[in-house]
Amino acid sequence: MRKRGLRWHLLFFLSILADFYKACSPRTIYTLAYTNYSIDSFSKSLRELAKIKAISKEIVDGEPVIRLETRGVGLLNELISLKKFQEEPWWGYWTVVMFDIPEKIRIRRDILRKKMYSLGFGQWQRSVYISPHPLVEEIDEFLEAEGLWRWTYCFQAKNIGGLSDKDLAEVVFPLEDLREEYEDLARQIEGFLDKDWEKLEKNTISASVYDFVNKYFSLLEKDPFVPIDIVGDDLGRGKVEELIGEIYEKFSEEFEEE
Repeated sequence: MRKRGLRWHLLFFLSILADFYKACSPRTIYTLAYTNYSIDSFSKSLRELAKIKAISKEIVDGEPVIRLETRGVGLLNELISLKKFQEEPWWGYWTVVMFDIPEKIRIRRDILRKKMYSLGFGQWQRSVYISPHPLVEEIDEFLEAEGLWRWTYCFQAKNIGGLSDKDLAEVVFPLEDLREEYEDLARQIEGFLDKDWEKLEKNTISASVYDFVNKYFSLLEKDPFVPIDIVGDDLGRGKVEELIGEIYEKFSEEFEEE
């Protein structure tokens, strides 16, 4: 996520902590994860986020705190477009896209594939892609804008291929691989939490936390967010977020008063 800059990384980190803390100390946030940036760059990013109302800043008990605001959540939902479906019950259908686009306009076929991958679709058959999310309207708008209606069909369906929804999801999406990656990241964070932090340099702690947040973001980018109603769990996203919250709590307890 470095290519998107400090502002996006910071906003994402705050979104994780917001599930556990109503407000966070900017000083703690900086020391915990951003010492690889200058304090001026960090402060500038905070000002920019506050200016667009993604966060708010206030004084509580004489100390400055920052809070994630609705605008910030909205910006992150644009960045990770499927995350908004994370807590919603499944709508009960699959969005299906079928196409037969001529080879002579394969560039536009590639554009369609790129669009579907960006929306988390999985390839079921050679020219058939599916998603568990209600994306028919968005795909229809895209097909109209790109002039692909003639060769492409988009519709919602149930009971695809005679498989259960769970079996279908496991065939189409790399769910086990993702689950293993989330579990591996959780183990890395647990190992980090078990260390004696008093023996670690603060810059070492900061670099580790920054890297954990980056790794988590990268996993979310490729996560299709198949509803829990289908697969039975969140693949481990919740555990990773809880552990990142524990990092903030431990750091606050051990170092905030220094």
